[in-house]
Amino acid sequence: MSNQSQLKAVEKRLNKFVNRDVPAARVTATNKTLAKVKTRVVRAIAISVKVKVGAVRKRVYISRAKGDRKAKFHVYRRAIPMISMGARQNKKGVRAGKQFKAGAFIADGSKGFGRGVLNRAQVLKRTGRGQYPLEVITIPIAKFVDDITPKVVGRVFKSDFARLYQHEINRRAQRT
Repeated sequence: MSNQSQLKAVEKRLNKFVNRDVPAARVTATNKTLAKVKTRVVRAIAISVKVKVGAVRKRVYISRAKGDRKAKFHVYRRAIPMISMGARQNKKGVRAGKQFKAGAFIADGSKGFGRGVLNRAQVLKRTGRGQYPLEVITIPIAKFVDDITPKVVGRVFKSDFARLYQHEINRRAQRT
């Protein structure tokens, strides 16, 4: 094999590496870093709000990067209904995990008519002295999501992205 053909083969491999493998390494490193971000954000919010990790995990989604498409990190900020955390009723109120609401009760939705019918069981509390101003008991997480998410995303990308990106570059360079 002549030097000219060897040089062309090396040039072809380098072009393939630069045009295909480097962007793919960036995408893979981004997706792996976002997976770590998801874990850390979910745990931090769950600890701050004093709820189970599973209740928060259902509200965090990742749209993975692919090709030229950017990755997106979604966190649903709406409050968590207390019933979804395994609420139990006792004489004084309702307890779900480390949360307790005095005077609350679990309504299964079987009673009532018209606007009083529930689609599913809920934890309710009376807001007035009468039977019907009722309030669904939820655990707000929006403030914690707004505080925790940007800090964790910045910290994890700063600490892990460069290392994962270098690892992917090296792995793909060994393959070619």
